[in-house]
Amino acid sequence: MEPFRVYAPALACNLKSIFLFILSHLTGLIDKEKESFKDSFDLLQHLVLKDAFTICFIMDGEQAFVLSISNKVFEIVCHDTTFDVIYLVYGIMRQLLNDSIHISNVVINNMFHRMIEPQRSNNTKAFFLATQLIQD
Repeated sequence: MEPFRVYAPALACNLKSIFLFILSHLTGLIDKEKESFKDSFDLLQHLVLKDAFTICFIMDGEQAFVLSISNKVFEIVCHDTTFDVIYLVYGIMRQLLNDSIHISNVVINNMFHRMIEPQRSNNTKAFFLATQLIQD
């Protein structure tokens, strides 16, 4: 298995900062018509294949980081995105939730929030993702 390498000399040598930096670049998945979509999609594929976010469990405040990932995932899904993106972000969330020893109530509430009205009707993709994550 090839390691996942990040070259980010402008960032402090802080793992949390690097992951937040990577997470911020996933915003390019929101609009599939922009040029940044392909780069963000490639990054997302690497993150899923390398199981990169599970290392966040060794960081301080890992539940806040899992919540940040969850919020970013649902932000992406709430826009007009492709099924491939939904499938890959599902893979990230599934890995995180399965590998987590403890899942905070805030993270669980974030998923349940997507399943109630009016969010359920207003965004069926987020509803679908939330139900799949809870069923797993």
